[in-house]
Amino acid sequence: MKKLSIFFVCSLISFGLSAQFGINAGVRQNGDMDWQYFTGQDDFMKTGFKVGLDYWFRLKKVRVEFTPELNFSQFKQNFDIQITGETFKFRNNVYGFHFNTNIYPLNFKDDCNCPTFKKDGQILDKGFHLILSPGVNYFDLSINADEYKTNDLVFSAGIGAGLDIGLTDYLTLTPMVLYHHYFDAEWEDLDTALNFTDELPENASTTTSFNQLFFGVRLSIRLDEMNKYGYR
Repeated sequence: MKKLSIFFVCSLISFGLSAQFGINAGVRQNGDMDWQYFTGQDDFMKTGFKVGLDYWFRLKKVRVEFTPELNFSQFKQNFDIQITGETFKFRNNVYGFHFNTNIYPLNFKDDCNCPTFKKDGQILDKGFHLILSPGVNYFDLSINADEYKTNDLVFSAGIGAGLDIGLTDYLTLTPMVLYHHYFDAEWEDLDTALNFTDELPENASTTTSFNQLFFGVRLSIRLDEMNKYGYR
C-alpha cells in the first residue's frame, strides 16, 4: 500500500499544473456483518469516517469522467464482557483504491469544460451524475492494539450519485452518496481472540460480506483555472 501511494502521488505530480484534483470526506455506515454475532451487538463496527484524494480526467466527446481515488477509513469499537470483566478494543483501518467513473445522463453529449465551472444550464442538468466505483481495499484489523492483529485484501463494488455545485471558476463542491458491497472480508482468528472454544454463536463467521453506505462531499480544485488568475 505504501508503494501504491508513492506511485499515485508521483503520477499526479507528473501531470503538472493542468490537473484537477479532489479531496473528499464523509461518513461510512456498515450494514449487518457476520462478525457482529460474536459480540451480540447490532451496532458492532457500524460507523466510521473516510477521507480520500483523487485525480480527475474525462473522455473528450461525452460527459464520462474519471476520478481514481486513494482513501482511508477507520472503524473503532470497544466491547465489554460483563461476566469476565474483559474489555476488547476493536479497530479496522481501511486503505482503499477506488476507480470512480462519473456519468452525466442529463448532459451526456455536451462537450463543455465541466466541472470547471461556469455552467450555462440548470445545475441539475450540468451537475447531476451517476457514480460507478469498483475498488480494492486493504483491511488492517486489530484487537487490543497489537495483541491480535491480521489483515485482508477485500474487493468492493459501488454505485451512487452526486451533484456538482460550482463555487468559483476553479472550485466545485460535490455532495454525494454511494452504496458499496464488500466481498468476503476475513477477520482471521476472531473466534480465538474472543475465547470461543466451543460452538460458535448462530450466524457468526470470521468471513463476511456486507453492504455499506457513504455520505460525503468532494471539493475539486482546477489548477489550470487558478493559473489564469495568477495563482501559482
